Amino acid sequence: MIFKELEERNSKRMATVISIGSTVAVLFYVLVGIFGYATFLAPPLSYQLCSKNILQADYKGNSAVQIGNFTLLLSVITAAPICVLPSKDSIAEMFYKH
Repeated sequence: MIFKELEERNSKRMATVISIGSTVAVLFYVLVGIFGYATFLAPPLSYQLCSKNILQADYKGNSAVQIGNFTLLLSVITAAPICVLPSKDSIAEMFYKH
């Protein structure tokens, strides 16, 4: 699908598109990992009151967490075509051959 949308359709151009897309997705995942790790380096003041479950932690508008959430959103958006398009094409080929 992405190949069909390229103005110059050749394997070199497609390899460039895949490389750039994968690099951007990896960079976003790395940023999420760094900010996620940095958030829990020092225990919060209310460590005794907070459970160890990351999903129940109260961030109180922590900027590192906000940046991590935003980069996670961007990484999911950029990685979705790479994951979804092959699946869609495989399903279409298996069930809707004409």
